[in-house]
Amino acid sequence: MKRFEFTLETLLQLKKLREQEKLNQLSEITSRIAQYETEIRRNREDVQRLLREESEKNRRGEFDLQQALAYRRYFAGLRMRAQIAERKIAELQGELQKRTALWNKAQVERRAVELVKERQYAEYLVEARRAEAQEMDEFNSRKYKQLYH
Repeated sequence: MKRFEFTLETLLQLKKLREQEKLNQLSEITSRIAQYETEIRRNREDVQRLLREESEKNRRGEFDLQQALAYRRYFAGLRMRAQIAERKIAELQGELQKRTALWNKAQVERRAVELVKERQYAEYLVEARRAEAQEMDEFNSRKYKQLYH
């Protein structure tokens, strides 16, 4: 019997390709969100480090008004950058949900074609077993005729 050939193999490959494209687009958004989150985390770490340094200098009596004012301006800039990053993350969350939904849809579409393939393969196996059984019956019938006729 001929080997199994899925009639919609090209469609299945196309569905897999589209699913991968949707996953890549989702990954792009996720990566951008992670970059903004990293920036926010670094800003917070910088603020904490500088506050500790400033506190340590104050304890040792090395207060420098100019440096303290420079730190305050720097902190304000970091807070502003963190707020901008947080707004961008909020904006990207909507896009993330949209792209997640598109990826999920692509997965469902691919899986639907895979189910058709599985069904066709199961039918192929049933037919192959039927054909094999028929060949065995014919072989046994010929053998029987040769031996007893």
